[in-house]
Amino acid sequence: MKNYLIDLSKKTVFFIFILVFSSTEAQISSQSKDSLLYILEKQNTQNRLKTLNKLVSDYYIYNDLDSAGIYANKMLKISLKNNAKFTALAYYNLSLISKYKQKYYPAIDLVKKSILIQQANNLNKDLADSYKLLAGIYYSLNDYNKAIELTFKAIKIYEKINNIEGIVASYNNIGLLYNEMQNTEKALKYYFKAIKIIDKNHINKSKAKLYGNIGVAYKLKKSDSALYYYKLAINDGIIHKDKYGLCSNYFNLGNLYAFYLKNKDSAKNYYNKSIILSKKYNKRLLPSIYSSMGKMYYEYKNYKKSIEYSNKSLELATKYRDLSTKEISNFYLYTSYKSLNKPQKSIRYLEDFVDIRDTIYNNKSKISLENLEAKYENEKNKIKIELLKTKNKKNILIEWLLGIAFFSSLVLLYLFYRNHKYKQKQILLEKENLNQQLHYKTKQLTSQALMMIQKNKLVDDILKNISNLKELGSSSKQELNLLKRKLKKTIHSEDDWELFKHYFEEINRDFFDKLKQISPRITPAEFKLSALIKLGFNIKETALLLNQSPDSVKTARYTLRKKLNLKKGENIYDFLNGV
Repeated sequence: MKNYLIDLSKKTVFFIFILVFSSTEAQISSQSKDSLLYILEKQNTQNRLKTLNKLVSDYYIYNDLDSAGIYANKMLKISLKNNAKFTALAYYNLSLISKYKQKYYPAIDLVKKSILIQQANNLNKDLADSYKLLAGIYYSLNDYNKAIELTFKAIKIYEKINNIEGIVASYNNIGLLYNEMQNTEKALKYYFKAIKIIDKNHINKSKAKLYGNIGVAYKLKKSDSALYYYKLAINDGIIHKDKYGLCSNYFNLGNLYAFYLKNKDSAKNYYNKSIILSKKYNKRLLPSIYSSMGKMYYEYKNYKKSIEYSNKSLELATKYRDLSTKEISNFYLYTSYKSLNKPQKSIRYLEDFVDIRDTIYNNKSKISLENLEAKYENEKNKIKIELLKTKNKKNILIEWLLGIAFFSSLVLLYLFYRNHKYKQKQILLEKENLNQQLHYKTKQLTSQALMMIQKNKLVDDILKNISNLKELGSSSKQELNLLKRKLKKTIHSEDDWELFKHYFEEINRDFFDKLKQISPRITPAEFKLSALIKLGFNIKETALLLNQSPDSVKTARYTLRKKLNLKKGENIYDFLNGV
């Protein structure tokens, strides 16, 4: 739960890396969504493209991704004939839609198509924006160094065309990236650099976003500095009437007072200010505000107030499909009712907390697997294209050689040498690609195993907490026993092992078949144990994964050694790694 104390986290920190393109026609810009849909088919090609872009970027991309995809594809179909700028914009929009759907590798391919068109047609402003989007995708993949490299590419172009707003936004993004990397010193350097550019160019632009980000950077180490910059952010937001920014900064300040400065009254004051503005300008922030208030009152042992605000948070988080905030709200409802010695209600929210945590875990695994498969599919297609190109080149060369008999021997010798070099290069590339795939798959396998350990440990801790609940009625005990069985069932879930087995067999093909040949008597449980030993997990880690005691694991290892006919002193880890 400690991660929740980061003021807004990735989902509520000021929105970065995304630039929304606006229409160039004042008439189109002033139209509502319904008006634009009405006039769409009556316009000429140029204005239709502008209208489609506005429908995607201003109305659909943030609340209806399926509709956004329909109009972005329609825009692409029309623009492909004769309009490079809008073709690039269509690819940009489709990339952004894929990013929001968490399909990151298809998003990378789409924005790269946009970049190639913009480079060929000297569309510098759009090109810089595309680099910024590409950086945002790598940010979502936690590849912060790549994201920083791409952001500097965007800055270079913005500087060339003297786009001050783009430069300022990019420096802010670099600060956010360094803050994610926990390099506070560098983060602050780029935040202050952005502020200096605003002041130097006398831009009448709100600095509230930058001041707020500086406050976030200082928060963990210098609460007094964080307080100073949060207040600067609020004053600047009031001057420039930045209502959206004020919602977030009042919330940040409330969290600072609640969890770092331990001043409940000041925290409540700023939370309430954030609530008033958020109800009008940023309703999706409300679940997080109420959740923080629920946590604050729990820490001050005011359990009734904690329940009141956690319930408000839960209701809105359900409405906005905010799973992470639902998880937090259920947790504090569970702990508050437990503290009030109301086991029946406590158990209800504990069940919901466990279910949501499982859902989040499964969603992350699914998205991770889909992105990995998309990446490998893209790489496979690229290799096929290269092979087809190579085959075509060879056919042309053969036809040419048949027409020039006199030089055939020399050319054939040259081609033999060139082909040999090319094959050597292809072998090296293929080997490198296989190594890269092995690295990614090994990483996925290790991550899956670690997540299984963490999940089993969490469920085990919850079971221990349940055992400490006292003064239960008979009906409560029945519900408690039902919950215990449900929790134990999650530890023994075959879904986790199926995903683990999928990753393992991608790296260690035929491993289980070979073991079966060595000893046909090996059981499914011993297959699991063999895989964990091969991966180097120790007895304690294996016990957590299999939900057994360390002594049981030792006994199982001894039985497995006998079935594999290992002699005394022969290392089972070395043996399994040789299979």
